[in-house]
Amino acid sequence: MFTVFIYLAAYSKKKLWTVREYRSRKKGLSIEALRNAAFIKNWEETRYDGVWTYCIKDGGAITGAGLALPIALMVLSQNGASIRNFFPGPGAMFSFDAYCYLAGAFIGVILFRILWWQNEQKYRRLTGSLNAFQQTEI
Repeated sequence: MFTVFIYLAAYSKKKLWTVREYRSRKKGLSIEALRNAAFIKNWEETRYDGVWTYCIKDGGAITGAGLALPIALMVLSQNGASIRNFFPGPGAMFSFDAYCYLAGAFIGVILFRILWWQNEQKYRRLTGSLNAFQQTEI
């Protein structure tokens, strides 16, 4: 069921891009120019909130939750004990879940801090902000 939902979401997004492609071709724009314009618009909104809001909200909360399950599965697969022996009580299970979420959040914050730097470089390259600043200095 979840796979069908993902497929439909990706299909509708692809269909939307084909409509945008058709409209941009009529205007004489390339798909790359259209994607760059969408990136600039989205990144300006993200930049307004700040780096730590981006890292903690998108990296820590959202990506941390997504990484918690793979981390938990890796830890459980590496452990030789059965799940009953690994979790003697419900408290151990909840603390294990919390540790996996915190590890995922930590990895997500670091990953999104690196992504911030990369997106800033792309934004400056596309908008020419850094080039305009260097030209005024010379």
